[in-house]
Amino acid sequence: MAPHESLPWWQLFSPADLPIAVIVLAIGFHTEAARIGAVLKDRQTRAAFCATLLTTLLIVPLIAISAVWIVPHVPPEGVIGILTVALLPGGPLANILAVAVGANSELNVTLTVAEMILSTALLPLGLLVVMPRVLGAEQVIRVPFSEMVHGIALVLGPMLTGVAASSLTRLEGLTAARRRVVKRRIFRLLLLLALLLAIAV
Repeated sequence: MAPHESLPWWQLFSPADLPIAVIVLAIGFHTEAARIGAVLKDRQTRAAFCATLLTTLLIVPLIAISAVWIVPHVPPEGVIGILTVALLPGGPLANILAVAVGANSELNVTLTVAEMILSTALLPLGLLVVMPRVLGAEQVIRVPFSEMVHGIALVLGPMLTGVAASSLTRLEGLTAARRRVVKRRIFRLLLLLALLLAIAV
């Protein structure tokens, strides 16, 4: 039996998931909850949001489908791997890099949430509809619904918890610049905790 196969989704979580959950929690906490709603109101960030979402969820999968269609003799497991990677959104690494370089982390978090939700429809569509057409034959494909729920919960759960905790942490008496410094320090401490947990588990 393959790992995670035929298991209820609540049994998919393991101690090894804890470092990832802490990292995503740190990303959510660093995010300014009050600014998330303003992401799609600003014309420039709205354009960036739409362009990135279109590229991630449409253009990248189309390139992957074209590649497996054009390249001869790609084995079925290779097609499954390529389509799965193309149809799944990026993980927390992009959010970490956004925080590290001082980019718009609110836009990045909003994109992550949107991509995770939309991927729940795109991945089954790609495996059940596109895959047989690319291979030219009907294939028995098991859509990994439990694993999808596991991945989405592992990212969205801690991230939304971090955003909620950030909004509840008022840090009264501090300027906006000082609050950002404090949150960045907490972010680094949580990353250190995640590293220690990764070593421990």
